[in-house]
Amino acid sequence: MAVLGKLGEKLKNTRESKGYSIREVSEHTHITPKYIEALEQEDYAIFPSETYIVGFLRTYAEFLGLNPEEIIREYKGLKVQISDTPVEKLTEITKPKFEIDYNLITRIAIIVFIVVFIGIGIYYLGNLFSNLKNKKSFTTQIYDCKEREIKPLKIELDQPFLSLMDITQNYELSIPEIGKMNLCISEPQITNEPKSLKLEILYQGNSYPIQTNSNETIVLSNIISELANSPVQIEISIKDIMESSSQLEIIAKKKDIVSKKPITVVLEIVQDTYLEWTSDGKSYRGILLKQGDIRILEAETRLDIKIGNGAGVKYHLGDLPPKIAGPPGKIVKISLRKIPDPLDPTKFKIDELVQVAQ
Repeated sequence: MAVLGKLGEKLKNTRESKGYSIREVSEHTHITPKYIEALEQEDYAIFPSETYIVGFLRTYAEFLGLNPEEIIREYKGLKVQISDTPVEKLTEITKPKFEIDYNLITRIAIIVFIVVFIGIGIYYLGNLFSNLKNKKSFTTQIYDCKEREIKPLKIELDQPFLSLMDITQNYELSIPEIGKMNLCISEPQITNEPKSLKLEILYQGNSYPIQTNSNETIVLSNIISELANSPVQIEISIKDIMESSSQLEIIAKKKDIVSKKPITVVLEIVQDTYLEWTSDGKSYRGILLKQGDIRILEAETRLDIKIGNGAGVKYHLGDLPPKIAGPPGKIVKISLRKIPDPLDPTKFKIDELVQVAQ
């Protein structure tokens, strides 16, 4: 049974000082409780590989507010084995023997040669079978998300979701105002710098392959056209890439922008009139328009129109019915401003103000 050591004690004491149970840590980090207990007990034999140990230590340390690099260095320090051989035995002087059995040396040399030859053969055969196995595994699991086991994940708005994701899983992301999409990771390349990774996003029946590097952030609306006008922006950050898993951070942000569609007004001149206007602070000198003329005015955020004869202009704003600007012979000022819709800040509405000179 594993004994609680210095590193495990640090993890456990920090967790308990912050008031977290092992189950609460598991819910936040998505690390199975038995692996959290193993990290605190320094029982590393139950982990599938070194990659899992380092990845889980990093995730656990970041959650506890500890320095992940320092924790990993402490773990690697534990791997140094101290010899149990007594010093006296190590420093014992042996007397040399001058009798040499050449026949014995010859037989040993032959045996060593045979063992080495067989070992090399086993090594190359093992690599061959391993490559074939990996190729088959990648063909049936890595490239086809649909055949993998589905793991549901709920993503909350404006709450970063950090998790160590396995290459054998198909992660079903539930995102407010977006719905569900699936994410798979495959083909990690960790031998070169920067490390690279292939992702596949499945959304509304379409597949979107993505090639990315470690410490890179992907904005899905730049890749998936259906998300371009979505009120939510989804960002995926690649924190670390390992052989069989990768650490990803997913953030769903509420977009806080007003549409860039300009204010457009169509003026239909029904009687001769004088007209001048100001678009986004830029003024245009007055002109005289004749009956039957058409004038289209635009502005990004504000449009002010001054009409000499209110009854001489019929104006069309968006999909609204056309209106006469004002009474005959009266000077009318129409002010149009684009403001965020209080019911939905990702949309806009036109604030319209009509003033008639006395």
